[in-house]
Amino acid sequence: MENPTAHQRSKHPRTPLAGPYGHPLHPTLVTIPIGAWTACLIFDVAALLGSDDAPFLIGAQWLVAIGILGALAAAVFGLMDFMTLTPGTPAHRTGWCTCH
Repeated sequence: MENPTAHQRSKHPRTPLAGPYGHPLHPTLVTIPIGAWTACLIFDVAALLGSDDAPFLIGAQWLVAIGILGALAAAVFGLMDFMTLTPGTPAHRTGWCTCH
């Protein structure tokens, strides 16, 4: 195969860390900070409305930390995905606009 299509290239990631056959991990990892920070908001509201706020405040702090770690992991895998895109393609231009 001399000139593989973008679809064919996506089925062979540059590194196994980028995700299994055709399924990058970045889209899955971005749900971790989204969920953690959304739950943190709920914990903060519960701390404001409840009589014993200490457990909710501790939980919110843990959720912020989990969200930060999840965001860092998602950023690493997102950068790995971005580096596999061919420059000049619409996907590369879109990725460059969203990360620039």
